[in-house]
Amino acid sequence: MQINLQKTFLIFLIFCCKISFAQVKFTANISPTTIGKNDFAQLKLSVENANSVEKISTPNFKNFIVQSGPNQESGMTSINGVVKKYIALVYIIRPKTVGTFTISPTTAIADGKEYTNNAVTLNVTNSTTNTSSNNATPFGLLDVFTEPTQETVFKDYIIKKGENPADKVNKNMFVKANVSKTTCFVGEPIVVTYKLYTRLKSESNIIKNPSFNGFSVVDMEQPNSMNYQNEKINGREYNVYTIRKTQLYALQPGVINLEEASVENIVHFIKEDYLKANQQNIFDNFGEVALPADAYEDFKIILKNNPIAITVKPLPVNNVPNNFKGAVGSFAINATINKSQFTTDETCQLTIQLSGQGNLQLITTPDVKWPLQIESFEPKISEDLFKNTVPISGTKKITYPFLANAVGSYSIDSISLTYFDIKTGKYKTIYTNPIKFTVSKGSGKKATELVSTKNDNWLSKLFANRNIVISIIAFIILSILFYWAKKDKKKTDVTINKLKIVEDEKAALEEKILLANKNWLGQSKNCMNENDETNFYKTLNIELKEFIAYKTGLNAATLNKKAIADWFDENKINHSLQNEWQVYLNEVEDYLYNPFANKKPMLTMYENGTELIEALQKN
Repeated sequence: MQINLQKTFLIFLIFCCKISFAQVKFTANISPTTIGKNDFAQLKLSVENANSVEKISTPNFKNFIVQSGPNQESGMTSINGVVKKYIALVYIIRPKTVGTFTISPTTAIADGKEYTNNAVTLNVTNSTTNTSSNNATPFGLLDVFTEPTQETVFKDYIIKKGENPADKVNKNMFVKANVSKTTCFVGEPIVVTYKLYTRLKSESNIIKNPSFNGFSVVDMEQPNSMNYQNEKINGREYNVYTIRKTQLYALQPGVINLEEASVENIVHFIKEDYLKANQQNIFDNFGEVALPADAYEDFKIILKNNPIAITVKPLPVNNVPNNFKGAVGSFAINATINKSQFTTDETCQLTIQLSGQGNLQLITTPDVKWPLQIESFEPKISEDLFKNTVPISGTKKITYPFLANAVGSYSIDSISLTYFDIKTGKYKTIYTNPIKFTVSKGSGKKATELVSTKNDNWLSKLFANRNIVISIIAFIILSILFYWAKKDKKKTDVTINKLKIVEDEKAALEEKILLANKNWLGQSKNCMNENDETNFYKTLNIELKEFIAYKTGLNAATLNKKAIADWFDENKINHSLQNEWQVYLNEVEDYLYNPFANKKPMLTMYENGTELIEALQKN
C-alpha cells in the first residue's frame, strides 16, 4: 500500500502544473487616455481565451480619423501550466477636434457566442507636445532564449506545523518585470517581460494584464511558451514562467509608470506531519492511490510585480524638418507604378514601399504631389512585420489606385520620408525617384472622325481652278466683313453673349441631369451580379469616393475622411445622415481590410449605398 501511495505522489509531482483556461473576455483599451489635438492614440480590442474568433465589429469613429488599422495581433502565455491566449484588432486614431469623447462598446463573436466590450474615454486637449534636445542612445537588443532545462525538485512545498503559508509563499514565489531600458525617446522601443518565479506547486491565473497606457504595444511570440526556464537569484534556483513579453513604443514624452501584472495563485502545500505519520519518503516510488485531502494545505494569494517607471525623452527640437511625422528608426523608401503606359480607360496603381526597422506600424502615409488631370483614390495599406525583432522590422506598402483624365506625359515628383535616427541622433530625409508615365487615348473615348474621300475627283477639279476659287472666297469674306462692320457692334456682342450663356446653361443643365440620374454604383452592381465579392468591395469603395468628390467638389486626389466630415459640417448636412455615411464608409473599409468582419450580403450593401447617395443628392 505504501508503494502505491509513493507512485501516486510521484505522478502528482510530475503533473501538478494543470492546464486551465479562463473564460472568454472581450475588452477595449485606449492609450494614452489624454492626448493633444494633433496627437494620436491606440485603440485595442482584445478577445481572450477563445478557440476561434468569427467577428470583431468596428467601433463608431465619428469623432476620429482612423490613421491605421485594423491591424491584427495575437499571442499566448503559459504560466505554471495555465494557458491564456488572445486575438486583438488595433486602430491608431486621431481626433477631429478637442473635447472628451467616448467610444461606445462594440461586439465580438467568439466560439459561437456574442460578447460586448467596455466603453473607453479619450480626453483631447489644445496642448501640443513639448520637445527639447537630448543625446541619442542606441536601440537595446533582445536576449536570446535558451531551451528550458528539466524542472528542479524543491522541498519548499512541504509545510511544517505552525509555519505561516504567506511567509513561505513570499520567500519562494514572486512576479517580476524586466525592461531592456528605463529611458527612451518617443518612438523608440523598449522590451518588457513579466515573469513568475516559483519554487512551489500551484495553479496560477493572470487576473490583470497590464494595458500600457501611453505606448503603442506589439506583443511578441513566446519561444517555447508551454515550457519554463530555470534561473538563479541570490543563489536560489527557481522555475520561471513567462507571463507576457512585448515591445512598447512611447507615444509622448514624460515619466510613464508601467502597470502591474496580477497573478492569482492557489498554492498546494503538503503537510510534513502527514508524511511523518505515514512514514512517507517523497523521493521513493509511490502507488496508484492519490494522497488524501487531509494531506494538503491550500493557500490562495495574489502576486504583483514591483512598479517600473519609464522616462520618455522628447525628440530634439532643433532642425526638425517640416514634413516629419513621428517616424523613428532606420528606413528606406521606394515607389513604383504597375505600368508606365496606359490609356484614359485604365486605372493604374502607385505603390509606396517603406522598409527598415523602427516604429513602422505608426508611420503615416507619405504625401504625394499628384499632377493635374490625375485623380487618385483612397489608398490600401498592408504590412509584413517581424514582431520578434527589436525594433520591429519589415515592410509597409501603401497602394494608391489612380487614373488620368487626359492624354499626355506625366511625372510624379519624388516622395519623401523623414525619420529620426536614434543611432546618430539626427533627422534624415530620404526620397524616391521621380516616376514618369504616358497616357494615351482609350477606346472608350470619342474617336476622331475621319475625313471622307468619296469626292476626291470633284475636289481635284476644284483645285485645278484654285485661283478663281480663291478670288471668289476672298470677295465673299470681304463682303461679309463689310456688312458686319455696319452693324451695331454693341448689339451684336450682347446677342452673342446671350447665345453663349444660353448654350452654357443648357450644357450645364444637361450635365447636371445626367449626373443626378447616374447610377454611381453601376460597376459595383456588375460585380454583385457576377457574385465577385472581392472586387465588389474594392469597386464599391472607389465609386463611393467618386460620388463624394462630385457632390462635395473636393479634389479627388486629396479626398479623405476628415475632408468629408469638414464638408458635411460646413454645409450643415443632417447629423443623422452624416453619421450614417461615416458608419457606412467605415463598414466598407472594414470589409476590405478586417479579417474578422462579418460581411453583409452584397445586395444589402449595394442598396444601402444607393439610399445614402439619393439622400445626399437631395441636400
